[in-house]
Amino acid sequence: LWLAVPAGFDLKIAQTRAEAGADRFRLYCKGPQAAVPAGAYLIADGEESEIVLLRGLEDEEGALAAPLLHAHRRSRPLLPAQRYHTDAQGRLTAVLPGACTLEVYHPDRGLLASLTLEQGENRQTIQL
Repeated sequence: LWLAVPAGFDLKIAQTRAEAGADRFRLYCKGPQAAVPAGAYLIADGEESEIVLLRGLEDEEGALAAPLLHAHRRSRPLLPAQRYHTDAQGRLTAVLPGACTLEVYHPDRGLLASLTLEQGENRQTIQL
């Protein structure tokens, strides 16, 4: 499973449409571009959601390690994502910096859940 939460920067698709097969497209970054690390990001876009590997962001253009699998419209967010594995009972534990909306993504099933988490301990159950 992949978990994704908003970061200290707001990163969104900045062109009318980023086409499937593209490995470069315009991105809007609210905050310093230098604060945007390379790595895994979830493009949160309903049934078309996908994990991408951002190689870098320069002059408002993002470069990916591999082409997009799906087309995405303007303003779709890119959220930093991290891969997690469940234990033998199908549970996982994650420590997050505070209250947030957590996106849960499965590589074969797509976006599974969008969970609102409060400050403190949260327990959520989702069906896989």
